Parts: sequence; structure tokens; C-alpha cells
Amino acid sequence: MSDGALTTLLARLPNLRLAVPEEELRYRFLPGFRGLEALPVRWDVP
Repeated sequence: MSDGALTTLLARLPNLRLAVPEEELRYRFLPGFRGLEALPVRWDVP
């Protein structure tokens, strides 16, 4: 997911939060590509 896509997603869903501390996110490194293995999120109901 690009930074722009993530920014747009968070702007449209302001109650979306990471479900784990940022330090626990795991990345997959491939030649020419770095991506998250998973993006655990939670939805905070206002």
C-alpha cells in the first residue's frame, strides 16, 4: 500500500487504529520491494 493510499484510508476512516504497537509490525523484504506481512487494525467506535 502506498503512503498516499494509507493517508487516504486513514482520512476516510478516522477511527481506524493499529491493533499492535508500531514496533511489532513485521516487514517482508523482496528485491525492489518492502511490504508489511500484515496490517492489524482495530475500529474504535465513537
